[in-house]
Amino acid sequence: RDRECLELLIESPERFGLQVNAPVVYRGLEVGSVVAVGLSPDSRFIQCRVIIREMYRDLVRDNTVFWNRSGVRVDAGLGGVRVDAESLVGVLIGGIEFATPDQPGKPVRTGHRFSLATQADSQWRSWRPRLAHGNYLQLLQDRLPAPI
Repeated sequence: RDRECLELLIESPERFGLQVNAPVVYRGLEVGSVVAVGLSPDSRFIQCRVIIREMYRDLVRDNTVFWNRSGVRVDAGLGGVRVDAESLVGVLIGGIEFATPDQPGKPVRTGHRFSLATQADSQWRSWRPRLAHGNYLQLLQDRLPAPI
């Protein structure tokens, strides 16, 4: 079996409240978790080891972006103020969120390093790549004709 969980290193200038067992989230769905947080070997930055579950590993590409999920989203306008409740949960439990561009890059292997942004760029949340994953990917592979 050549497929397994994907282990990544996420580097950040500060800890930003990240904790072991904090969720790694894609579009609001928990797809992995933080398994270790500590100083890099040269003490220049914080390094988080994260695991992405096997069925979601194909969502992560070399141009994927990661950001700190511990933030409150507030929209204020003529209709009043709206606070994103999901973000309030994120404030309490923290974690890391990620997105992949509409033109996804190449798949990555265990050990790939990414930088952690302090917050999401509004453009990242609008990305909608078509990426087969998990059970759906297996269904596609099962439909392929057998080689002769």
